[in-house]
Amino acid sequence: MNKLLGYGLSNPVAENILIELIQDNYVDEQRFAESYCSGKFIIKKWGKRKIYFELMKLKVSNTCIQKGLEGIEDEKYLETLNDLMHKKYQLTKDKNEFERKKKVANYVIRKGYESELVWDIIHQL
Repeated sequence: MNKLLGYGLSNPVAENILIELIQDNYVDEQRFAESYCSGKFIIKKWGKRKIYFELMKLKVSNTCIQKGLEGIEDEKYLETLNDLMHKKYQLTKDKNEFERKKKVANYVIRKGYESELVWDIIHQL
């Protein structure tokens, strides 16, 4: 809507265009949420929490976000988290084991992974 208004269209005209785009399935919030979730997970390796909050910033409905996040397979999610943590662990050169694990945990938590999952895996490193 804001984009249409930015082109200098009046509010009623912009609304009519948007309604027509939605009816013709050119604009679909559910499809956007699913695509956004899979893209950010596969390409940027973001966790579900970060994806959720970024979609909330874009004002996507909660139900669409949940359906989009359901598209991320749990097995693939844990595998990606494991890979990220092991790579970061190998790259971290701290001699103190506690500091090393803390840096790894902070890294993946900033990427949006759930802290409970992170700490379960950290204890296995």
